[in-house]
Amino acid sequence: MDGLVPTVLRSVGTLEDALEAECWASELISMWRGRQLIDGDAEEVFLPAFIRALERKGSPKSLATLRALSAVGSESHARKAGAAANRLAGRGVSEPPWAGQLGHAEPVAAELMYEEAFDDGVSVLVEFAPPDGERHTLGIYIDHNLGGLVKDAFLAGPLDEVRSELSSRAHDGVGLALRRLDLAEARARIEAGLYMLDHTYDPPVGDDVCALRGLVDGRVRRLPDGFELPEDYDEMSVEEREGLLAEFLASPEGQRWRGDADAEHVVETAIWFGADYNHGGPLR
Repeated sequence: MDGLVPTVLRSVGTLEDALEAECWASELISMWRGRQLIDGDAEEVFLPAFIRALERKGSPKSLATLRALSAVGSESHARKAGAAANRLAGRGVSEPPWAGQLGHAEPVAAELMYEEAFDDGVSVLVEFAPPDGERHTLGIYIDHNLGGLVKDAFLAGPLDEVRSELSSRAHDGVGLALRRLDLAEARARIEAGLYMLDHTYDPPVGDDVCALRGLVDGRVRRLPDGFELPEDYDEMSVEEREGLLAEFLASPEGQRWRGDADAEHVVETAIWFGADYNHGGPLR
């Protein structure tokens, strides 16, 4: 692990502010996140060893890296990096100019962007205000077609700009709606999406999710907790399912299939799948 330190330290000196440092550290952690070893998780094995190697190096760049790592990733690893950084600072190693800004961007607003027609997913948008800098938005897309996991993540400018940009990308006939989101609800939604992500085998997600995951973890800790998401699964009885089938076959769209055993079986299968597995139920 000592051999990796010089390679990593080459780029830390180019970081200009706290947000850039947090993004850089988040991408650094992504080298190990989600990679399995024969005897454990790569992040759990290598990241603590990397933190120890940085402390042994004891240079200003090592301290800068430890400070950046202390603001992102899991709480336990951030705590270890912060403790190692404090020990180096106590020995007189000089701090990076952005050290005092790390981890101090406060969440100030959140919104939920969703599709009124298809409900394929939602975007949780959280705006953060640094102590001395421009506001920025962390966006998390939660995909309902993939069980509610975090499918994408992005960083952008202030929330007003993001809202305008996303609204302009809406497909014809697909209305995007926005509503204000309590910060605690934003945290609950993101954590639920991350849980599904972490419990899905080989999830088909974008590269930005891996690169920004450490930043997301650090920022979620800045949000208040205590919000309980409602249970999104309602048990549908056999009678209700049969009623939906009968309603469809009696409708103008379904009449042509009445009496066709194969077609009726296809519709019945879709209803049962929607009732048991699909986000939003069989009518979505």
